[in-house]
Amino acid sequence: MTIDPSIYLAAIPAVLLVGLTKGGMGEALALMGVPILAMSVPPVQAAAILLPILVVMDGVSLWIWRHHNSRPLLTILLPGAIVGVAVGWATSAYVPRDALRLIIEPRIPHPAAAYEMDLCYVLRMMSLLLGRPGQDMGLSLGLGHAQPAGTTLDDYRSRLGCEVVFDEPCYWLELPAALPRQELPGSHPLLVQTLATQADLQLKLLDREPAVTARVSHLIALGANEVEAVAAKLGLSSRSLQRRLKEEGTNFGVLRDSAQRRRAEQLLSEPRVALKEVAFFLGYEERGLAVACQRWFGASPGALRARLIAG
Repeated sequence: MTIDPSIYLAAIPAVLLVGLTKGGMGEALALMGVPILAMSVPPVQAAAILLPILVVMDGVSLWIWRHHNSRPLLTILLPGAIVGVAVGWATSAYVPRDALRLIIEPRIPHPAAAYEMDLCYVLRMMSLLLGRPGQDMGLSLGLGHAQPAGTTLDDYRSRLGCEVVFDEPCYWLELPAALPRQELPGSHPLLVQTLATQADLQLKLLDREPAVTARVSHLIALGANEVEAVAAKLGLSSRSLQRRLKEEGTNFGVLRDSAQRRRAEQLLSEPRVALKEVAFFLGYEERGLAVACQRWFGASPGALRARLIAG
């Protein structure tokens, strides 16, 4: 069988996107893998090329996380997964190739009416906030499509309340320079002053490098629970990180414990999450969760949940 070299031009980016997502990067970009590959080969063949790679990646993930499992979660996830596999198989087996390509590679353009509707919302909101009709604000609107048949410019001007130009390179809205500086008629002076003070404070915080404690707490909340992993993300050695935290009056263990405490309280306040699942999410066995809750809150997980739900 002769393989067209152009297939590799699509296959390599597709595999890279899938791999990045499996490594925790790229997120929804992996969904582009099959459509990219489908540009060079039939859609079913594109899926078949990527399938062994996905199986190997998932096998590695299962091996690494083999000691962390939750049967309650599996009972929720597996039925949907089985149905999804069955629907995918039936679609590839019985849907014609051209229809499959349409499903995987949709080329339906965004309708012009949708753009017009979005811009209408913007114009209407500006009119409500400023307490002025659109005709008095001196706005101009550019539309990136042709003027619909059977309409006139006066129709658009009267309905939108501004000058309208069609066949533009992009969709745009032009405001007079003075308009953004206009005071809102419904504004409250005290509220404006309070918000301005808060905005100034936030700008000052952006100009300063965040304290190491805050950055470490943020990384722990995102799931980095080992000091080595957090230090690597901050570009520090473990020893340097511990020293910096000590200078700020804390240590990694205290920050991790505080994050676990907050996460436990959040999970236990949700009655739909079973105690086994709470323990799993926090990295404990059920007995370990009970010991931790007793230390943090002076109560068992069940008693704490009842207290939190009761308010």
